[in-house]
Formats: sequence, structure tokens, C-alpha cells
Amino acid sequence: MMSFSRLANVLFIKFPRICAVTTSSNSYKYQPASKFLPRLLISHCPVRLVAKGRLASTMAETSSDLTVDHDVENKMFVINLAGEPEKAVLVYKVIGPDAVNLYHTGVPVSQRGKGIAKVLAKAALDHFASHGTNMKLTCTYLQKYFRENPLPQYKSRVLDL
Repeated sequence: MMSFSRLANVLFIKFPRICAVTTSSNSYKYQPASKFLPRLLISHCPVRLVAKGRLASTMAETSSDLTVDHDVENKMFVINLAGEPEKAVLVYKVIGPDAVNLYHTGVPVSQRGKGIAKVLAKAALDHFASHGTNMKLTCTYLQKYFRENPLPQYKSRVLDL
């Protein structure tokens, strides 16, 4: 049987962007594992295992906190990126009383490949699924994200692709 600290190291290596999510009314806060995992490990295993493990060296490689804001008025989810004049956005339009069309996801060129679009996609799909809103995914990135993450709460709300 694998120890808790070893399991955490394996998870952290395979999924370096593992994160906890906290929500407020219109904001999703993604907290990287480097913020919450050490406390979790300390509560379940001796501190010396955390300090000697590979986890200490991988924590510095995690991305910074990303906050997704839901701009209801402009019908978009937004991430303000530090040091960037542009924002990462996921834009939608209301197509019915309980349906939206998620039609565009955009991330500044210099920030692509860092998982930012994935954070936006998760926040938007989670938001609309939790509010019982049906979703039409015309954005090709969101179609790909849905195929790779066919969660039950999404399946029941995503209209045929």
C-alpha cells in the first residue's frame, strides 16, 4: 500500500496543476496545490516526509492563482492575467430562457499552453451546470474540453454537438 505522502507526490508529478476550487457569487478562485496540499500532508503524515519528498521541489513549478470572474452584463468569464494588458475570456450569448451558446474562448498568445483556457472552460461549464442551464458548445476548444471531460453534470446540460 502506498503511503499518503508518496501518493501525493505521484499525483503532483502527474497533475502539476491540481487545484482546489472555492467559489463566491460570481467568482471562482483556483488555488494551486502548493497552497493547500502541504497543510493536507502535514495533517496526515509526519512533516519530515513532506520536507524530504519530491513534493518540495515541484511546488515551485506550479502556476499562480487564477481568479475567474463572471461578467454577467457582458456575458463572459474573464481571467485578468498579471503583466498582460489583454485578458483571457470565454464569451457566451443567451439563446433561450434556460440555454446559452458558449461560442468563443480566447487566451493571449503569450499565455497559451499554460492551461488558462481549461480553467475558463471548467468555471463556465460548472457555473451553467450548477444553475441548470443548457449549453450549446460552438467553440471548438470547449467541444474538445467536453469530449475530454465528459462529467455527468455536463452531459445532462450540453446540447448535441
